[in-house]
Amino acid sequence: LADATQATGIITVKAEAGASVVISLVGQSGNVTLPAFTASGNADPITLTAAQVDALGQGAVTATVTAMDSAGNQSSQASIQFGIDSVVPAAPVLTLGTGAADGVTLAEATQPGGVVTVIGEPDSVIVVEFDGQGGPIRKVVAGNGHAVPVTLTDTDVRQLGDGAVLISARQTDRAGNEQVSAPVTGTLRIDTNPASIAAVRSGSPNGVYALGQSVVIEAVLSEAVRGNASVVVGLNTGGSATLTATADPLVLRGLYTLLPNQATAALDVVSIGTFLLTDLAGNAASSLGLPLPGNNLASFSTIVIDGQVKLLESGAFGTSPGTAPVRTSPVTSIPLNFNSPINGLTLNSIRLLFNGRQISLRDAVLSGGGSSYTLQIPASLANLRGGYELRVAPEGLTADLNDTPLLAQLSLFWTKVG
Repeated sequence: LADATQATGIITVKAEAGASVVISLVGQSGNVTLPAFTASGNADPITLTAAQVDALGQGAVTATVTAMDSAGNQSSQASIQFGIDSVVPAAPVLTLGTGAADGVTLAEATQPGGVVTVIGEPDSVIVVEFDGQGGPIRKVVAGNGHAVPVTLTDTDVRQLGDGAVLISARQTDRAGNEQVSAPVTGTLRIDTNPASIAAVRSGSPNGVYALGQSVVIEAVLSEAVRGNASVVVGLNTGGSATLTATADPLVLRGLYTLLPNQATAALDVVSIGTFLLTDLAGNAASSLGLPLPGNNLASFSTIVIDGQVKLLESGAFGTSPGTAPVRTSPVTSIPLNFNSPINGLTLNSIRLLFNGRQISLRDAVLSGGGSSYTLQIPASLANLRGGYELRVAPEGLTADLNDTPLLAQLSLFWTKVG
């Protein structure tokens, strides 16, 4: 409308000076004949009123011009076409690009298919603004009636920064009509950093944990991850635990089961083993470190680990001379009950001492397996009165009295009255 009513005219007509000029307009909705005017001999601007524009309607208009000079000579007819478009455009259609709904990685922000797409009128000018943590970014694209990709650069992504980004888009059509309605808006979240371990904690109560017991270990992540996540954590006992995804996308959980002779006064995570960690946006962690000081397991819990293999006391014997039962028959069978299964236990790994002196087990017999064995000794050894001590060495080692580290030991006392 502004073009049609401007002083410089929607068209210009040049005719012989003094000639009478008549212009007829044929539009899509009606016809308009303009009042005759006297040509100046130069290009005379032809201006329409708003009412005339409305009468002609939107679309193509054919203008026919004739002139008659002062002598009454009629000119041939001349014509020209132009278009009327006085309707302001609606807001363009704004759509998030592929993968953008769960967070936008650097690759998704710069993908050729666009971090967003916009649909505007053909030949329109569409302005798309991104307002992020580091300030706004403006992109201008040409509308074609179809989805047009809007792509960011690496520099754009760094300027916007990780976090929420508000998007707005408006268009101006090819006739110059600007959108007057509110811009179409949307939001996306830029996420260019992979997940990390924010803290490690225990899901088990404080206390002392013995061989065979388990401790729940949890890793709290910096952001939500996909369901195939897993992390192997190394512990200060020499053991490890595999943590896997839970119903909470911010938490991985696993069990640490104590193995023989693992011990510490305060359980803590000291290393990260293999891992698979991909956040919801698609950023895969390529390296993974321990949480910051103060956020590790020992900072939140006091988990004491005592994984020592132990011989369990048997009611058949006393544990000191004062508690030793009085027996009237030889003790030829000694139960060896452990707090954990012992594989491959042999007589070579066992030493029996009487009052501190080693006794030969050449004629002894060892039976059983797992965590329950029986040591059968000759009656001649069982006739002795005093205190007996059992020593058991780790599998494959000989239970030397001084040099070999012991797997377990137990003092057994009994009294023979004969």
